[in-house]
Amino acid sequence: MDNGVANALAGGMLGDGDRFHGRGFLQITGRRNYKNHEQHRAQNFTLDPNPHLLATDNYNACDTSGFYWARERINRRADEGSPQTISRIMGR
Repeated sequence: MDNGVANALAGGMLGDGDRFHGRGFLQITGRRNYKNHEQHRAQNFTLDPNPHLLATDNYNACDTSGFYWARERINRRADEGSPQTISRIMGR
């Protein structure tokens, strides 16, 4: 992917495309999602080398995925039987 496109998708700052690519079991991407999880856990995930914790530590990989699932209320959509809606939410 083009670096400019990756940076725009991940948060818009230079280097964000590399830093905040998909990690965790749900492949959380973007500075905003990392920052939301950081505030939830009161642990820094946005400063290097900490973004890698979502890929290398099983607890963090699972926790960030569960947090995203709950925050976006994906379970409600899953109960409605709408895989297309879930895919759209996950693609944000």
